[in-house]
Amino acid sequence: MMTHQFKIIEQDWYKRRVPTNKRNRPVSVSIPDYQQVPNHMCQMIVTYDDGFKKELLARVIQNQITKNWTVDAMEVAVQVLPKG
Repeated sequence: MMTHQFKIIEQDWYKRRVPTNKRNRPVSVSIPDYQQVPNHMCQMIVTYDDGFKKELLARVIQNQITKNWTVDAMEVAVQVLPKG
């Protein structure tokens, strides 16, 4: 069974707004039904820094230029790290 590693992509939405410290940050992500297939819909389980877990619907995306893979759930996005 192949296991993939995921790196959370920082999303700085506050560039035009004052940042607030009330926002919980994602610290880990699990995608049990991940398939490296463009536009594959999968389940992303996100754990936040306060211990709260949330289940999100996500889509697998491949950049056509760089060939890098990402999984985007709008609220949280991750980069799929290469093996090795």
